[in-house]
Amino acid sequence: PSYHKAAAGWLELRAQEADRLAEFAGMLGRHCELAGETLPAIDWYLHYDQLLSLLGEVEQRRTGLARTLELAMQHGVDSKIAEVQYHRGYFFENLGDHLGALDSYRHSLAGAREAGDQRLVGLVLALMAASTTRLGDQKTAATLATEALSLLDQIEDDESRARILTNVAFYYTACGDIGKTAELYKRQIKLTRHLGNKIGEAVGLGNLGYIYLRLGLFEDGRKALEQASQITKNLGARRNHAYNMLNLGLASWRVDDPVSGRRCIEEHACSEFVATQDRFGLGASNCYLGLCLEAAGDTESALDAYHNARDALTEINIHGMAMDALAGIVRCEIEQGHIDQASNYTDELWAFLRKEGSHGMEFPLMAYLACVRMFEACGKDRSAKNAWKMGYDELMTRAEKISDSSWRKSFLENIPEHRQLLELKDRWAGKTALKIGGG
Repeated sequence: PSYHKAAAGWLELRAQEADRLAEFAGMLGRHCELAGETLPAIDWYLHYDQLLSLLGEVEQRRTGLARTLELAMQHGVDSKIAEVQYHRGYFFENLGDHLGALDSYRHSLAGAREAGDQRLVGLVLALMAASTTRLGDQKTAATLATEALSLLDQIEDDESRARILTNVAFYYTACGDIGKTAELYKRQIKLTRHLGNKIGEAVGLGNLGYIYLRLGLFEDGRKALEQASQITKNLGARRNHAYNMLNLGLASWRVDDPVSGRRCIEEHACSEFVATQDRFGLGASNCYLGLCLEAAGDTESALDAYHNARDALTEINIHGMAMDALAGIVRCEIEQGHIDQASNYTDELWAFLRKEGSHGMEFPLMAYLACVRMFEACGKDRSAKNAWKMGYDELMTRAEKISDSSWRKSFLENIPEHRQLLELKDRWAGKTALKIGGG
């Protein structure tokens, strides 16, 4: 034990001098464990897990976290068990296992509350808000997000505050309050830049770039995503880089360049999500790929991509985004003249929209328009008008949440499906056939 204690001290000093603490955190943890210093060992192992997360090393994280949890349980300190469960939940989140993540988060939250650790309570609440949002539980997500934000002033650690802002923002994105989302991401970027946290800055820039796309600010979105992708590429942060490239593919689709979008997604996102076992990322990639293929006129390949997306997202209980893929299937079946198949899929899509609304969907207004188009093709004028009205009301509700007038104008006028809903209001009596698809 004395040798390992001395070795840990020497290694920590040398690692600090070389600014390579994260790289050697695993070895430091092992020396501390063998020296019988369990609490420092757990801290080092968790520090190392953060590096492995950036590098996309799934199996090392799986075995490392299992061992770290075992150590924490043996030591019996609630605060340490809660910290490990927090990391373990985030690991499951990265794999797309949101139910598994929530289970770990609940254990972490209970331990953090018991220990009076408000910092960890806030971190866990924010991640739980993101997980429940993905699973479609809007009511629970709203409660969790509100409580997480209420704790910000009680938390002195700026890095933790930045993480809370990032994860709470995901909830506001899903419920359509993208003005609030942009505000939260800008606060997060300011904090991470102040800290000199480059990966945190890249996460914020990538998320803000995506929100700019949602606002119809396509050039601003592309620039932010390019900045983010350059940082993640330089840092070797595989998973983060894959998401930035995925969203750059989406940006290309939005500006009517589906060929570049497809290439970006296939070459830089899909393969990484397979390698890092990120099922959510792979499902989203296939959905975006379907959009690019559909816009390029390759509806047969688009159908395959949409079906793959729907299957992958349904398997991990991401039902809202699975409906985005289903809407794509409806559009492609219509384009191929398969009206019976399109009608069956539309019935399923319309039933979801009427029962669940748009929560958890990324492109809900395209889904409403797909229903309008199918109902019109079948002569179901009343259903078509109902679908348009629901979509139009959704659009205006989201627009009203955007306080910046220039952003609101961009949101309504620059995004094709939004323009189509507005145009349909003016020409509904003419029953002009709609062409839904593309950017």
